[in-house]
Amino acid sequence: MQKIFWRGFLILCLLVVAALSIRQANYAYASRLLATSTILKNSHYLLNKDEEIHYFTTTAYRVTPLLKELPDPYHRMIVPFLTTERINETWVTSDTVHSITRLNDPAQTIIGEFIKRGDTILMYDAVTGNASKNSSEPQAIAANAPSNLDQLSWISGMKQSNWQRTAWVVKFSPVAMNQENFPTFSGNPAANTPMADDLQFKATQWIWEIDQETGLLVSSQWLALTDNEPTVLFSEVYSLPEVIATSTKPKQLDEFMLPDAVDLLGKIDQTTSLSAEEAAPLMFGTTATSEQIASEAGFSLYAPTEAVLQRFEPKISKTRIYYNPTRQCHLDRTLAFDFELCAGLGQTVKLEYLFSNLATYEDIKSVFVSQGPASEVIPMLQKSLPDWQASEPFTLNIGEKQVQGWTLSINNGDQKSIALLFNLNGTMVQVSGYKATIDELKAVAENLTPIPHANSSRDGRIFIPFVQR
Repeated sequence: MQKIFWRGFLILCLLVVAALSIRQANYAYASRLLATSTILKNSHYLLNKDEEIHYFTTTAYRVTPLLKELPDPYHRMIVPFLTTERINETWVTSDTVHSITRLNDPAQTIIGEFIKRGDTILMYDAVTGNASKNSSEPQAIAANAPSNLDQLSWISGMKQSNWQRTAWVVKFSPVAMNQENFPTFSGNPAANTPMADDLQFKATQWIWEIDQETGLLVSSQWLALTDNEPTVLFSEVYSLPEVIATSTKPKQLDEFMLPDAVDLLGKIDQTTSLSAEEAAPLMFGTTATSEQIASEAGFSLYAPTEAVLQRFEPKISKTRIYYNPTRQCHLDRTLAFDFELCAGLGQTVKLEYLFSNLATYEDIKSVFVSQGPASEVIPMLQKSLPDWQASEPFTLNIGEKQVQGWTLSINNGDQKSIALLFNLNGTMVQVSGYKATIDELKAVAENLTPIPHANSSRDGRIFIPFVQR
């Protein structure tokens, strides 16, 4: 009887050890799969000298149903933009990665391009209107990747993948929602992203599919571990990569392919290499008078009356007018157009009024009046994403006319920036400022008066700005 007991106990121990060994082997093999699953890490094994890898990645982000469209008509619709899948087309050689990102919409709208060759990185972002070329790795923490591939993971099973082949399903250990694990989200992505602010959860988890035949990543999902069942916050699906001859590639992979990216990088380079003489009118305004500019512009120009500007405290100390018709704004493009930043370039004008203590230049306050032809400005606004977070309608009384417009606002930490946007007799006007109240901005807007042309007689009611440097 004693022998039977010890024999049973020995078998039980062997079974436990075997189970632990299998589990450890499972973890070890899963870690091995993760470490070698990405195409980029395997490119030098898969390619000969005159070959490259070509594949597509489809990504999707969850958008909370609490996100509502802004009511104003002067922006591209936000919700469709955020909910539309992204398609990344990527080419990989032994020393270069080149990808182009598009929206999966009927127009296949291009939103970015990325190139990395050695230490050189080229980036184009159509949404922010930025293009750059540098020789240092950008420092950023991506939300769409596990922070540590060595964290505990295991193979939970196998399934048929979208490659029509068997794939391992690898699960990562859940990660608690705290500031240490998610520093870029200030502790909780549910409170800081449009992904999940309607959900209640305390942890997230990654699940990867890895092709059994090649060991390459097929798909990944980032899940919020909500009560009933997990909610997908982010998903990424790879196409089966193909190895092609370098002669079939559309262009040199170490340079931008997109004409917009080439054009934008050239304009930014021109702006950053301006001489002092060329930069002066961009920084300090033009020496031309308002009447001269009104004579040249193809739309009606407006300026606030001197009486309304005299109400400000402190008193006005400097006035500038920006008008550079031969220089185009690099943000004057689809998706990235910013009316206030572009005003003063091309066929637009910006008036700037600075209020400060003349003795100490303290208590600084400023007002900007940006203007352009409505027929050109409105279509550009409607093709671009808004840089404001909220908008509300208002009515102004300008002269004897009622004008409908929109209050645009955005919270920048403790500061709330406000602007008024409206169409005044075919001229699109945006009144904004620094430390100016909404009442002060509305007072300026309601006291706008047409600027006479240079050959017209003055009526004495308009504050005509001259540049002061």
